[in-house]
Amino acid sequence: MCFGTMLHLPITRLVFAMDDTYGGCAHARFENAPPRHLSRSIEIAGGVRRLEACKLFADFLATTREEFWLTGSASHFRATVDAEIAAHSIQG
Repeated sequence: MCFGTMLHLPITRLVFAMDDTYGGCAHARFENAPPRHLSRSIEIAGGVRRLEACKLFADFLATTREEFWLTGSASHFRATVDAEIAAHSIQG
């Protein structure tokens, strides 16, 4: 998702399951935005259905043949997904 696009549209709420630690900016600070956007307010709710999203993503990673996901370019996603699923497995 492009956060800049949200600033130009009448979007007031962003809901997502997993942070994009590699390139996401859902937690960007508005004070760094151009002056015309400083009056905007976007409610951000992250982590919604996170475990379910991690399981779906793990299924995808186990079956994909796309080079981007296999070569290590997206290793941070795999590590995040694996850690989240492992943490919930330990907790029961």
